[in-house]
Amino acid sequence: MNTLKNTREFQRVVEHGDRKTLRTITVYMLPTRSEETRIGISISKRIGNSVKRNKLRRRMREAIKENAPLLPAGTDIVIVARRGPSEASFQEIEEDIKQLRCDE
Repeated sequence: MNTLKNTREFQRVVEHGDRKTLRTITVYMLPTRSEETRIGISISKRIGNSVKRNKLRRRMREAIKENAPLLPAGTDIVIVARRGPSEASFQEIEEDIKQLRCDE
């Protein structure tokens, strides 16, 4: 599993992908011709200071790592943290990541 690197890749997924709004995150998914899944995480400065944003980013990365086999192959995914749940627990984030299963 790789990451989306530049702004252009993020914009392409957000503009052309399907959006799904969950409790702690909003997810944009765009199928690709490749077999690999690429993921990008976006956290606005409105969420809080850098300490809060980095803590949330670490929680999101870990939840993604633990549930990577559930994610659809050949898809670019952008995960955007929602404003309200900046203090979301790891379990809440993981529950939302699990909702992105291949069969949905």
